Amino acid sequence: LAGIWQVNEQLNVNALKWMMGNADWLTLSTYSTTILADSTKNIEVIFDAQNSIEGSYLADLVMSSNDPLMPEISISAVMNVTGIPEISVKEDSINFGEMYVGYGGTVELLIENPGTAVLDIISITTSDPFSAAPTSLTIAPFGEETVEVTFLPTTSFSESPLIIESNNAGDISV
Repeated sequence: LAGIWQVNEQLNVNALKWMMGNADWLTLSTYSTTILADSTKNIEVIFDAQNSIEGSYLADLVMSSNDPLMPEISISAVMNVTGIPEISVKEDSINFGEMYVGYGGTVELLIENPGTAVLDIISITTSDPFSAAPTSLTIAPFGEETVEVTFLPTTSFSESPLIIESNNAGDISV
């Protein structure tokens, strides 16, 4: 490795990163080294799954050297990430303001998934005189969706909970 790396180290570092497919989840403890005859050297390969969404990540580490018999060695790197969905609703209550019997209103409620796996909302339930649409949805990692909550009072009424049930991130009520 010494002969090639010493010619233009930055060019070779950039080339190695390019060959790794810009895998920012993968780093090496060193990108340049010299290995003496009849010796070995360990290079630490660091896998970082932080903020990676659920899935498989692949890259090839390609090492070039001045060895005439093996000028290039390719090693596959694979990282499998198991994500975690999260449910977040910024509002802890919904205020429709002053309403009159027989006249309604609709408010948008933003549901976010700051997690790294798909969030499955299996049920959004209310009771009369409230309704919500949609009543189920799927939110991608780091995504958000809007639910329309409608209030149409037929008599004097004060409050009723909106319950959001998820099969993979817990339940909340607003």
